[in-house]
Amino acid sequence: MSAIRTIPLDSPLESKRASDSYAVLQRIVEHSFPVEFTLAGELAQFETFAIPRISKILHRTRQYEDKGLKRLDDTKANLYGIFLAEQGSQKRQAMLEHLNWVHAHYSIDNDDNIYTLIRMFLNPIEWINTWGSRPLSRTEIDALIIELIKIGDEMGIREIPSSYDSMKVWQEQYRATHQRYHEDNHAVAQGMMSGIEEHFPKIFRPLVGPLVRALLNKPECLMAMGY
Repeated sequence: MSAIRTIPLDSPLESKRASDSYAVLQRIVEHSFPVEFTLAGELAQFETFAIPRISKILHRTRQYEDKGLKRLDDTKANLYGIFLAEQGSQKRQAMLEHLNWVHAHYSIDNDDNIYTLIRMFLNPIEWINTWGSRPLSRTEIDALIIELIKIGDEMGIREIPSSYDSMKVWQEQYRATHQRYHEDNHAVAQGMMSGIEEHFPKIFRPLVGPLVRALLNKPECLMAMGY
């Protein structure tokens, strides 16, 4: 799974767009596609629950099951705080240090970290290209990939695939190897469902589960979570 190596950001392949990749990310997330990027990022969390190695750790901590709304809000705040703070800034460094400190308490496989990070970017790309007012340009996609790799490197994640196309291949290989049903998957997914429901008045809460499953629209992933 780790045969595809990261190309350093100071290589000619990456450096030609690295200087303005952050500005492109900021424009996409804050101006061009804020709803699509946020919604797809939250759905990407569900996709990681279809991996028993990931859900086992989350189930053991019971963070989603006991504090679903708080965990959902904390994850969103941390990730988007990192996304929207420029590399080298004090704010980004503080958030990365906090995230790394939290992860250091658990034995998380490097490939699981790669998959989680990839989905936080690739799912928004897929969503925007399908449902957005226009598809992302290749320049925009490349900029997002550069930012993904920057964040992964700062988190100490090793051997991240170096391009959008190689990431798509990598994630399919990873899913084929690791995505399958486990009761922990369902427990964690239900915890997050309950957290999302708390955002809505009680009258609308029964609609949340069917809506989220419809938005995910990935039968194999849903089956792995017991839906």
